[in-house]
Parts: sequence; C-alpha cells; structure tokens
Amino acid sequence: AYSLFLVYFTNLKRGGIMGKYAVFSESNSKLNKEKSIYTIGLMLAPAKSSGFNVCSHSGNCEKACIGEFAGFNRLKSVQNKHIETTREFFAAPKTFLNVMLFDILKAERLAEKQGKKLAVRLNVFSDIPWEKMLFTCGRNLFEILADNGKKTVLYDYTKNPKRFYLNSIYPNYHITASYSEKWELDQNQTWDLIRNNIKIAIPFIGEIPKKYTWEFPGGGRISGKVLNGDKSDYRPADSKNKAFFVGLKAKGGKNITENNPFFITVK
Repeated sequence: AYSLFLVYFTNLKRGGIMGKYAVFSESNSKLNKEKSIYTIGLMLAPAKSSGFNVCSHSGNCEKACIGEFAGFNRLKSVQNKHIETTREFFAAPKTFLNVMLFDILKAERLAEKQGKKLAVRLNVFSDIPWEKMLFTCGRNLFEILADNGKKTVLYDYTKNPKRFYLNSIYPNYHITASYSEKWELDQNQTWDLIRNNIKIAIPFIGEIPKKYTWEFPGGGRISGKVLNGDKSDYRPADSKNKAFFVGLKAKGGKNITENNPFFITVK
C-alpha cells in the first residue's frame, strides 16, 4: 500500500519522468484514436492471469483476450507490469482507489490544458465492479467525481448482466454490454438493452458487417445495424447512433481465434 503512494508522489516530484500516472496509462493505441478526447485506462492483468480473478463473467474470451494475445500485450514485460498492478490492487484496494483518484484528477488538469474532455476507461482488460468499491467516506468513484465540477466521463464494457444498467444510476459512467457465449439473455431482455440505448459489443471473425441478425436458441431474432467499434474506443460517442451492435474485429491471429465459440462468423 505504501509503495503505491511512494511511487505516485516520487513521480509527481520528479515531473513525471517515470510516466505520468501511478496506475493508469495513456499509451495504448486502443484508447487514443479519438483526437478530441484525452483518454486514460487502467490495465489490469486479464481474467485469472495474475492469480486473482478480475473478470467474474469471462468465458472462452480468456483464450483470446487482447490483454495477453494482441499487440504489445504479448510481451512478457508488459504482462508482468499488468500483473504487478493487479496484485497491488488486491493487496490494498482502498489505497489503490485513492491513487486512482489522484491519477484521474491529474489527468483532468492535463486534459483541460489541451482543451480536451477527459475519458477514463476503468476496465481495459478487466471487469471490476467499481461501483462497489468505496472510499472511507462511503462513496464510490463515480459519486466523488460527480461533485468536482469536471465533465469527465468514465466508461467500460462489461459481461456482467448486473452491471448493464449502471448508466441510469451514474450519469458519468457509460456502459457497453460485451457479448459472451455464456450469456443466457432471452429476446425480451436483449430488446430491453436496446430500448435503453445500451449497445451490445460483438467480436466478429473477418470483416465487421454493417448489419447483424441475432438469433435466440429459444426462437426469435433481432436484426440491427452494426457500428465499427475499432475506429474508436470512446463508446459514449455512440449514444446517438441508432445501431444496436458494436462490432469488434477478432485479434490475435488464427491460432487464437479459430474454433473459439466466443467469436462470431457472419455467413
């Protein structure tokens, strides 16, 4: 716990020569495609790779997670850094939460200097229920940040059905439902997501289709437009888009994606 604070304040005193942030990162090509938005993200080690489970509803996505099998995340040094950060979180969650807040407040100042809005992705490779993580005052991160007068937007993808409707509870937290082959959502539940303007992210093998038809095992189907989620990771911008689905292209190569039921192939 103490080491996190030491890293943070030493880094601050030295003018950020160790990197701008203690636990967040801005150096991820996935996050910085939207030029008018300054984005930082928290990159924990995915699934159970750190010895702790950070994705309670994961399935076959574990075998192809971009947090381990795509880009620089394939490097052992990068994976070890994510594991170290994850273990720091589980060793002292309340201390970690305080450091997260310090990082976000610093990022807000930097974004303001650049004339940009700050966006924070709390779960880049994880699915931690941050709404349950409370400061000593009994409030969570979304409630604390809502009071500081900034227009920071926090956003995430989640596979946890209990987290799908957090948008309605915390206006500064934008949620996208992330497809899982373990889902048991029926047609009515899926329509409820769509009616509430909650997009459903789907990983496709091959080209991302412009339209997709979701067929349910018990009968029924839903057809809707698909927006290309690889063009920008900033999902709050999708709110006014009439598409039902967010398409994401499978990454990691055929040896990772082939015969994995997590991915959907459009015929």
